[in-house]
Amino acid sequence: MYRKGCAEFIPADHVDEKLADSVRKKYTTQRTLHNGLVVTLRPIECTDHSKFKEFFKALSPVSVHFRFLEIIKELPNEDVARYCDLDFNQEMAIVALPISGEKIISVARLIMSLKDRRGEFALVIADAWQGFGLGTELLAYLIKIARDYQLEELYCVLSSNNDRMIKLAEKFGLKVKSTDGDTREMTLKLT
Repeated sequence: MYRKGCAEFIPADHVDEKLADSVRKKYTTQRTLHNGLVVTLRPIECTDHSKFKEFFKALSPVSVHFRFLEIIKELPNEDVARYCDLDFNQEMAIVALPISGEKIISVARLIMSLKDRRGEFALVIADAWQGFGLGTELLAYLIKIARDYQLEELYCVLSSNNDRMIKLAEKFGLKVKSTDGDTREMTLKLT
């Protein structure tokens, strides 16, 4: 899909361009964290490839494992493109950036099944930014977006050792649906 400012693009009709612009305008906002710092939350863009790669490289192995449920040392360019070049009818990713910079400090992703009215979400926060309430802000924002898309249920699959994320999910009312020992699926009814 063509997006203004991208080096490479595949032509698309004007509806896709209008959707991307509309999503950018609707879901760009700012939040103040517990430490007093202000962050911008906005949809990820195709121009974020290098920023996303830098963000990923800076994550600790534990943070990578908790997000992807495996250890990944490097993301190939095709994976970076998959994470940054989105069809907003099916997927949303919100990045957080400090108000004073352009460095991505977290990514919250929502993959939607509009037919089933369900959405899977995942969060990852740069290690230095954990513990300041950013996860709370991002999950609250994903819930709002899910409701905007008229989803009826949100779920996530977590490492059973990811105590912080389990605690955050429980704070928002997510319940354990299933567990296999290593992972835990948690769900939230939105209706």
